[in-house]
Formats: sequence, structure tokens, C-alpha cells
Amino acid sequence: MAEHQLLDLATFVPLLDAQLAASPAEPAGNPARWALVNAVIALALRAKMAPGAEAELSIYQRAFFRNATTVMSELILQEPCLLSAQALLVMAMFARATSDTRAFAMLVTNALRQLELLVAAQNQSPANGAFDIADRAQLMQAYAVASAFEELARQQ
Repeated sequence: MAEHQLLDLATFVPLLDAQLAASPAEPAGNPARWALVNAVIALALRAKMAPGAEAELSIYQRAFFRNATTVMSELILQEPCLLSAQALLVMAMFARATSDTRAFAMLVTNALRQLELLVAAQNQSPANGAFDIADRAQLMQAYAVASAFEELARQQ
């Protein structure tokens, strides 16, 4: 999944710190941050797992992924935001790594929809949805990843 980087460490660590400060056990009013943090941890655990340790340690990565999925309906139904689209894409990365093609396709579709709505809102009224340069770069990176994943989902 390294070929599809959504966030760098400097962006992720403040999100992790904010989530842990708010609540390590629940979304604390920010389901997008909760989902993103848990999905990134699940994906990191999967990537760093030593060969042969999968059976013993998969419970931990699945627990973090389950935490992320507990707020999936909120991510999909709330007003689109960059953080929720990124969370859905990280969850899609995890689903792809576990060969869950239906979940992968559903997550990618919803992330892409949110990103398209964000871009449309930005184009309609730049003052209302103003993104700074860093946010715009993250938006374009997320859109590129979502588009690549959409193509992968079509091939499956």
C-alpha cells in the first residue's frame, strides 16, 4: 500500500494525538478522525507483522479495523469532508489487503463520491469551502488514490 500514500507522518501524528486526548475508546464527536486513526493503525499492524505471526496477531489488526468500521455509516451519511474520505480510503486499503473485494469496492465508491462532492463545492463557491494549499494537495492526493482504487475495483 506504500504506493498509495494518503498521509505523511507529520499529518497523522497530530490526528492521533487529538484522538488520544479526546478519547482512546470512542469517537469523541469526530467519527472521521476515529476511523482514520484506527484504520491506519490496523493497516500498520498488518504491514509490520512478521511472517508466520499472522494467526496470533491478526486479532489486533482486526480489532482496530472493527473500531474504524463502527462509524462507517456516519462517515458515509455526514456532510463530505476530506478526513472522512481519507478514512474511507485507508479502510479500503485494509479491505484490499484482506481480499475483501466487496468491502473494498463499497469503501472506494463512497470515498470517491465524497471527494467529488468536495471538489464540486470548492468549484461552486471557493470562499465557502476554501482549502489551503496543504489541504488542496491532500485532496488531490486522495482523489488520485481513489481513482486508482476505482480502476482496481472494476478489474475485480
